Amino acid sequence: MPNVSPWESTATPATPCCRHAASRVPMNCRGVALLAVFLPPTLAPTTGSAETIHVPTDFPTIQSCIDAAVSGRDECIVAPGNYNEIIDFKGKAIALRSSYGSDLTAIDATGFAGSVVTCANGEGLKTVLDGFTITGGTGTDLFNNGERYGGGILIFDSNPTISNCTFEENVASHYGGGMALYTSDAAVVNCTFMKNSAEERGGGAIANFFGGPMVTDCVFIDCAAYPFFEGGGLYNKNGRVTVTRCTFDGNTGTGIMNDHGTVILDQCSVSENLGRGASNLEGNLVVTSCSFTRNTGGSGGGIRNFSGILSVSDSAFIGNRGFDGGAIWNEGEATMARCTFDDNCASGVGGGIYIFNGGFGPHATATITDCSITHNKAENGGGLSIWNTSPILTRCTFIGNSATLDGGGMYNELSDATVADCTFSRNTAGAFGGGMRNEFGRPTVSNCTFSGNKAAYGGAMVNWPCDASVTNCTFSGNRAVQGGGMYNIDSSPVVTNCTFTANLASSGPFGAAMQNFGGAPTLSSCILYGDDPDEMNNPLADPMVRFSDIQGGLPPRTVDGGGNLDLDPKFARGPLDGGDGWGDDSVTPDVDEGANDDFGDLRLEPESPCIDAGDPSFLPLPSESDLSGHPRIFCKRVDMGAYEFGIGDYNCDRVVDLTDFAAWDDCMTGPGDADATLLESGCGAFDFDADNDVDFGDWSEMERLLSAAP
Repeated sequence: MPNVSPWESTATPATPCCRHAASRVPMNCRGVALLAVFLPPTLAPTTGSAETIHVPTDFPTIQSCIDAAVSGRDECIVAPGNYNEIIDFKGKAIALRSSYGSDLTAIDATGFAGSVVTCANGEGLKTVLDGFTITGGTGTDLFNNGERYGGGILIFDSNPTISNCTFEENVASHYGGGMALYTSDAAVVNCTFMKNSAEERGGGAIANFFGGPMVTDCVFIDCAAYPFFEGGGLYNKNGRVTVTRCTFDGNTGTGIMNDHGTVILDQCSVSENLGRGASNLEGNLVVTSCSFTRNTGGSGGGIRNFSGILSVSDSAFIGNRGFDGGAIWNEGEATMARCTFDDNCASGVGGGIYIFNGGFGPHATATITDCSITHNKAENGGGLSIWNTSPILTRCTFIGNSATLDGGGMYNELSDATVADCTFSRNTAGAFGGGMRNEFGRPTVSNCTFSGNKAAYGGAMVNWPCDASVTNCTFSGNRAVQGGGMYNIDSSPVVTNCTFTANLASSGPFGAAMQNFGGAPTLSSCILYGDDPDEMNNPLADPMVRFSDIQGGLPPRTVDGGGNLDLDPKFARGPLDGGDGWGDDSVTPDVDEGANDDFGDLRLEPESPCIDAGDPSFLPLPSESDLSGHPRIFCKRVDMGAYEFGIGDYNCDRVVDLTDFAAWDDCMTGPGDADATLLESGCGAFDFDADNDVDFGDWSEMERLLSAAP
């Protein structure tokens, strides 16, 4: 592994990623010039009460109005124009509003040295700045050390309300080109930050220290932080910032940077930022219902989590680019749930996600649940790459991902990953493991489907060297030169209750279902039938096969563990390639030949010889189910293959009829009344929807089977 620095270069990555098209149109500055405006009578400002002071009618400058206003009572209303000054609220609880909004009213500090606006005397939420363009600020030397903070506005130990303002073309030498907050719980609402910059450190638009501001309905466009890439849009240091319904678009130096603090992003759009969308350095980053689109960075185009805690839910990562981890780069503790990762790209590893433990901080890990990982690209690990850590993946889909080398869907290296209830379909790798490559470690793969994957070696899975555990999985329609379903090199995986069918080894009899080159794999209660041109090939390997159905019988060098069959397993529906071969043909880019692939229904028909023919000593784990979520054993003995026969068949006679129906009332538990003991008693035969209870949600399927009974 390379020695990855937390402050690496963020230049645009090389192939296999494509550069983004120039989809953004540069925005012009919106600075407000001196106005000679003739306002129609309907827009003329109304005459205020004694507590309302008008600028320039009553006072020529905004600061003179603030000075005259009574705290807690007065407000200043400012007419359209460009006001060349800098202002200080001086602790007053007053409202400063423009009469016609930020497009027509500007406070311009050009020619002054300092922040355009200052709140540094304990102002509270009743101090209001509303409806101005703030421009031309250069920041305040807050600590008399030459470091300037808050070009547009400096908020120090104060909590004002800033609303409906535009911060444009402000600069700070160090922090907060548009705004700097220090120990502040300010409210920032409906503001735009455009073309602001922090020249030497962080927070081109906003920099926050220690406080807990709320930023809502704001837009961050074309802001920059140089040269350390510390938050072109937002920089947070040891604070807690809540950001809701905001847009970060086209910022340079990372859209959002969280440094040892907490940032909560809710319903935000983060797009086309250079230096990645967001970074989390030893802090907490919470992302909910957000989109990260077409961001570009070094490690992690969308998000980089370095030794921090990352929680991402209900969010989409589309078209992001990076060296490693096109969408997310994680060397911390990460949780991802119900997220979409599509069309992301890494020139190195992890086109969608890269999870690794490089030794910089605490042991990295991740839990990924109910995520869709599709059409991502990388050199290794097109969808996901894992190195030296053990994440948990549940109910995820890997579809159409690609790797120029290994692991089209997933690449596990030095990993004891747990992968359950996942789908790997139509992933490709130029070398090893179209669906998955496992290298070292002991990953556990259960209740997964591998269909239509492609590689030179190991169309669905490669173990090299790796003693994986693979249970209750199906391998169908996968193809490779050797090892269409699984390719094992110097590996001894344990494969239990798996089904291999319609896999292809294109170079000849080199293990269409499984190629074993060294090692001693163990197969138990499996079905290998209907693969082309053979089922298993064992050069330099001595696999153990027991209680399994192998078409053509056991190949040479196989150790016969007993109970094996060579009989048609009688699938409910066998796989069909549509007559044009499995998968898409790259020779015809305008036609998707894989669209008509049917990977079959690999459940067993009542007459199957594989029913009650699996390992008689097998005892399922307490929570173990077959691939459809039903109990792993009906009728006292496990079946061969990934699916257990017997749903609806309470009395185990392989027919669902009125005799079975007689037990229905006794098994009814009611909605949501899960009872594992009851299901284990045989009532699991009626749990059609696999939700651990028997209720009217199961009845429609039971009724269908009864109507079809002879």
